[in-house]
Amino acid sequence: MTSLSQILLGWLGLNVLAWLLSVLVFRAWARSVRWTENGLMPDAVPFTAGEGSDAVLFVHGFNDVPAVWRRFVEPFVEKGFQVEALHLEGLGDGRMGLWFDFPLLRWQQAVTARVNALAKNHRRVFLVGHSMGGALVLDAVYRHDRWRKGVQDADAKIAGAVLLAPLVEVSRARAPILSAGAWFALCRLFLPGLRCVPSVFPSVQGAEDDPSFRYRRDRFMTVSVLGAMFRLVRRLRTLDLSEIATPLQVYVAGNDRVVDTSEAKSYFASCPAVQALTEVPDAPHVLPLIAPWRKLSTQIADEFFSFVD
Repeated sequence: MTSLSQILLGWLGLNVLAWLLSVLVFRAWARSVRWTENGLMPDAVPFTAGEGSDAVLFVHGFNDVPAVWRRFVEPFVEKGFQVEALHLEGLGDGRMGLWFDFPLLRWQQAVTARVNALAKNHRRVFLVGHSMGGALVLDAVYRHDRWRKGVQDADAKIAGAVLLAPLVEVSRARAPILSAGAWFALCRLFLPGLRCVPSVFPSVQGAEDDPSFRYRRDRFMTVSVLGAMFRLVRRLRTLDLSEIATPLQVYVAGNDRVVDTSEAKSYFASCPAVQALTEVPDAPHVLPLIAPWRKLSTQIADEFFSFVD
């Protein structure tokens, strides 16, 4: 009995220490960052560009910010699209969130709200998502098509979507023995007091071909955002892809160590709405920042015109 009490006290003490250290470290980092008046990193501020009768909503990925799209949107603007880069709560905003409050629902609501707002003033709305943003875009398209199916004569609000290195499954390149999801579940079980962990990605991200193109993002990954990401991955496994009618274009990275490319290929093979699944040879995960980014972006912008009205 004494040994059990000691184990429980040790576990409790360890979690108190984990909570205290993670909160102190996170707040120390947050004090070192310059925040806008809205509480965002400058590179996390959403932005719009261009004018046109068609709109494109860009959704960034996990541990990223809207700045990842700054160059990538240029060909869309040149071709007459209005573009908007969305910001996802909990990323680049310095908020830890409550350990039990995963913002997945609010991410879904944010995407839907922007689609509805853009649809009021534009002929067509397209979505482009990278990584976790690609998963959110797919989820939004699925919910949109289910809604249209249930509402007779409902007009389409989403004309088409492009998924860049979509997060169907986290790569095991950085998760030895167990999957990343399993490690997270174990951490939640044994260290529920932990509020954040250091990011495995650099806090200053740059373009593959241009050292001057750099932006800042989070130094730590909060438990709330991690939990939302894994919930989203699990949700994708429940979707009936045969119910998707909106045209999709999928691009995967040939040298992806963040998401599992083979899992993505297998997953989308059963989706009849996928018009093309293209692998970008030797490309790393962040496709908007690869050296041939303009070629890729221009190709996507050109293909948008081929979508059926």
